[in-house]
Amino acid sequence: MDVLEMILGVVLVILGLAITLLVMMQEGKSAGLTGSISGMADSYWGKNKARSMEGKLQKATTWLVVFFFIICLFLNSSLFNNTANANTVSGDTNVETTTEAGTEAATDAE
Repeated sequence: MDVLEMILGVVLVILGLAITLLVMMQEGKSAGLTGSISGMADSYWGKNKARSMEGKLQKATTWLVVFFFIICLFLNSSLFNNTANANTVSGDTNVETTTEAGTEAATDAE
């Protein structure tokens, strides 16, 4: 499972960088407010904004954020499962070591 976690970690970093770049490429929303006041909303660009580059950037950002969130949830759940398993295994190992040490001490005493 460690290899899968490493691969997903690398993908998570790449997605984070891609999301950052996509957000930086988008235009601010203040221009949209000014355009709607001056009648820009009735223009061809205002009606077909989803087909424009800005609309494509918004859709790509949304999808990348969804994938980023899913990978984060998966890595988080696998991290907690690995931590729980490690605690259980180390707890069992300590009990066995303690039992063996007690047996060795009893043997040395005889």
